[in-house]
Amino acid sequence: MTKTFKELFEFLATANAYVIDGKEPKDKLAYAIKKVKKRLETAMDTWNETLADLQYDNASLDEKGNILRNKENQLVFTPAKQKELDKAARELRKKTFEFEPYYATELPKDLDEFTREPLIGFVIKEGVPFTDADSNGHEIPIGKKQEI
Repeated sequence: MTKTFKELFEFLATANAYVIDGKEPKDKLAYAIKKVKKRLETAMDTWNETLADLQYDNASLDEKGNILRNKENQLVFTPAKQKELDKAARELRKKTFEFEPYYATELPKDLDEFTREPLIGFVIKEGVPFTDADSNGHEIPIGKKQEI
């Protein structure tokens, strides 16, 4: 599966919120999230290494060519170099990477649209409908009784 780093960060934010603070749900979606997060470690390493390279490439230097840092030991940038770094980081978020998804075989009944959307393509198959009709014809979220 091909995804952008922007999509990766949206997935991670949603996934981390879903399994937060040791109150991890014991459902098939949580299992799939844990499995995919492990598979995404290489992509995260690539992101971190590339961003670090961009930061060092754009950091300010003293007269001897040494990288300058502030009191908090953070890199220092001129306004022009900060602008270049920001532009390069925006471009990096658009870059793609490959990974193997793992799709949950059941979704929780209370999974809302805003939680579901960033998980698509990572732990929820694309094209799986979000709603179904109950016996009265009202739309309801797809739940555990619906095989996906």
